[in-house]
Amino acid sequence: TKFNKEWTIRYPFIRELKTDSCQYQCNICSRILLCGYQGETDVKRHISSNHHAKMVKSQSKQQTLSSIFAAPKSDLKEKVIQAEVKMATVIHNIPLVLSNHSSPLLPDIFLDSQIAKQYSSAATKTTCLVNGAIAPHFREKLVEVMKNRPYSLLIDGSNDTGLEKMNLLIVHMFDINTQRAESRLLNMCATTGKDSATAAAIFDKISQALDTYSIPWANCVGFGVDNTSVNLGKKNSIMTRVKEKFMGCPCHLIHNMACKSAGSFTQLSGFDVEDLCVDLFYYFDKSTKRKSTLLEFSEFCDVKHRQVIEHVSTHWLNLGTAVQ
Repeated sequence: TKFNKEWTIRYPFIRELKTDSCQYQCNICSRILLCGYQGETDVKRHISSNHHAKMVKSQSKQQTLSSIFAAPKSDLKEKVIQAEVKMATVIHNIPLVLSNHSSPLLPDIFLDSQIAKQYSSAATKTTCLVNGAIAPHFREKLVEVMKNRPYSLLIDGSNDTGLEKMNLLIVHMFDINTQRAESRLLNMCATTGKDSATAAAIFDKISQALDTYSIPWANCVGFGVDNTSVNLGKKNSIMTRVKEKFMGCPCHLIHNMACKSAGSFTQLSGFDVEDLCVDLFYYFDKSTKRKSTLLEFSEFCDVKHRQVIEHVSTHWLNLGTAVQ
């Protein structure tokens, strides 16, 4: 059995050996050990051994060199750290390499700022801040929500061009703080090897991601995927495996019930709200003149001018937003 990188999440004191994938190093015991026979069971056996327990106890009593020689942090250093973390937090949808330019630029712009003079966070440090400090903090909050409230899962895979296939596992949930439905990244669910694009491999990564943080499948009320055979095949797909974990998608059932009810209303009244929204959107969409006329009409009626939103029939729930 080869070393699994996800073991380091549960046992942060072990690391993979690049020279041998069937061995690992225990940083507490400073020993190289085998995991090629029973995989994680070998790791657990070492952790429960008397030697490892003695080393843990001995290490807990030792005082590190950094704690002996470390100087107390000043208010200025704290403010510099806060500035570096804030900068790392707001960097999104742009390359982290931008930090290589912003780090020397800030002291040059803010000449009278002591914080800017000591600011030093290029791409490497900013990446470590994002992955090692900010991401675990927000992931912990996300996991807490998923353990206690309903959530939906969405997964989408990258192109099969690299050694690893990234299958981003996104959580869709209602945030009580923002009062909005929000999307959060839970795990990359990377798969490798010749079976990396199979339903079994991808679903195993999804299941491992939930099991790692003890997130119950019972709170999952929806699962969104692309329309491919790997995702939605009738016999061997991610969908068939997900259905074994929970009994269905109540959100989709409610959606279908409301959609059928609206269809009955259309038959009885002879008035199709969906067709009206679609026709209105395309009537105004490509014409500046018509949009200007609508704006004048809104001002004449003393009502707030609103943009006409496109209604997509495959996403029936956006009909309410389009009508409003």
